[in-house]
Amino acid sequence: TYSGDARNMTIDAKAGGCFCEVVPSKVGDGSIEHARVVYAQPGKLLRLSGALGPLQAEAAVGTLTFTLKPTAKGTQVDMSYVAGGYLRMGSKVIAPGVDMVMGQQIAALKKAAEAP
Repeated sequence: TYSGDARNMTIDAKAGGCFCEVVPSKVGDGSIEHARVVYAQPGKLLRLSGALGPLQAEAAVGTLTFTLKPTAKGTQVDMSYVAGGYLRMGSKVIAPGVDMVMGQQIAALKKAAEAP
């Protein structure tokens, strides 16, 4: 998050909906559109289009997809993020950091989903 608090983030999970963040005045006052929902199939798939994090300041595009599959123990969530475009620092420089952050996010989602 830009605000440092995930509670400031929302997703309107329908086509055209916003994955947005409100930034409180103590941090910098404003709002951010992280991505736009392009495909929503409740309980099955959520796809967003947007250049996340530092990619937002580049001539980049990204597609973030969450696929949900029922399992005997609950739900399996698969996530992929595909990004491309012109990156001033080059993709080899930024890709490892983007991959690391996306991995941290899916791990946090797993932890939250498994919490009692």
